Amino acid sequence: MSKLILSLSLISSLFIYSTNIHSSEEDLYEFSWLDKDKEVYVLQNRKYRKDDSFYFSGGGGVTTSGAFVNAFTFQTKAGYFFKEDWGLELLFSKNFGKENDIAELVKNPNGVAGSVPFRVFVKSYLGGQVLWSPFYSKINTFNKIIYVDWMFGVGGALLTESNNRNITSSNSNDFSQNNRSISDDSQDIEDGHFAFLWSTGLQFYVSEDFYIKIDMLATHFNTTTNSSNGSTIMYNNYDVGLNFGYIF
Repeated sequence: MSKLILSLSLISSLFIYSTNIHSSEEDLYEFSWLDKDKEVYVLQNRKYRKDDSFYFSGGGGVTTSGAFVNAFTFQTKAGYFFKEDWGLELLFSKNFGKENDIAELVKNPNGVAGSVPFRVFVKSYLGGQVLWSPFYSKINTFNKIIYVDWMFGVGGALLTESNNRNITSSNSNDFSQNNRSISDDSQDIEDGHFAFLWSTGLQFYVSEDFYIKIDMLATHFNTTTNSSNGSTIMYNNYDVGLNFGYIF
């Protein structure tokens, strides 16, 4: 959870501390010295437009969820903005994970026999989302203006994961030396799910055609934790990544 809070704080702080933040290109301004019946609109022009444009991007990142897992991800995305603030995106993520030092401490606390903790490896997910880009900013640094869009997305994905419930469902297996020595997915049960997906990210424009995007993709799905009684939990996976994109 602390990793997730840090990731969200980083994305929001990068945007908040920018020089200029605009919520609309037709914001209404009031000037006391004008006739009260008159309205003045100041046009906040965006230098880089998304309306009626396609894009493709690729990149990678790390998974910030899962107390007993260290994981990283490779991602590819393609989409189309049919309006300046609205777009559609298809995405694919391939994830790789392994058990971390915390899992090892639970298995062998202070050098004595412990137990095997329940953990999940997200393997991959393929999905789509609707993108909304309501805010943009201009950051002035080193006498250079950097243009940024802040985007949000919501959608769904077909997700593949594996977990070690065949070990943790049995108390006798849970404490055996052989099972405590397993740190990969060789004994896992693999499942497929439909996952709810949402995202948020900052898109920095390098030029009219190229951009760099820092974002977080979250997937939420139900997974089985016990083979004998079919118990399930809602599992939350958060991937924070850096993507390099091309607009055409």
